[in-house]
Amino acid sequence: MTDSSQEAPPPPERSRRRPVQDRGSTVSMTSTTTGLPDRYRPIDQVGPDEPTSTGVIQCWRAKDRVLNRDVAIRVHTPAGPAAHAWISREFGWVPTSFFRQMGACARAGHLVAVDDTVDGLPDDLVAAPPRTTARFTLLAGSENRCFLPSGQRRTHGWLNGRRPGSATLEVLPGYSHMDVFFGRDAPREVFPRIVAALGR
Repeated sequence: MTDSSQEAPPPPERSRRRPVQDRGSTVSMTSTTTGLPDRYRPIDQVGPDEPTSTGVIQCWRAKDRVLNRDVAIRVHTPAGPAAHAWISREFGWVPTSFFRQMGACARAGHLVAVDDTVDGLPDDLVAAPPRTTARFTLLAGSENRCFLPSGQRRTHGWLNGRRPGSATLEVLPGYSHMDVFFGRDAPREVFPRIVAALGR
């Protein structure tokens, strides 16, 4: 017979809260109310809804929490099974190593290799001219705040300084980042420039 005063304490009650998991790139980054990424706080909608065959496009004035300024942003809310299937394939997985790469490049002030997983890639991508005879066409949205047009201008100057005539620069007035490909007028205003560049 054991002394009840020596018995082990009862096990702690299990928490009903779900354990915190590292959800990586699957974390929701979009406000379900407006379709804006969490980085932006919506202020007001500045244009009518634009129905398309793949969903609805809305224009918003929003506060950019990173840049701490008001911005205009177009949001495409996909609708229908085909659009949902495409968007999940296109943006369903983004490796976070991209951010390490961009951080290393920002610290260096130019493109650098982050690791040695690609055979033949130099550690410093500006230490020598490109080892190619390929032509380069750089597209820069004039309103791009993700990759600044000034960086594209510097790259254009660097490429042509090493091999004159090897690079062209297309600054796209009124365009930002992904709208170069997804924007309402991109098929008419941007795509012909891409086709022309491929034909040179």
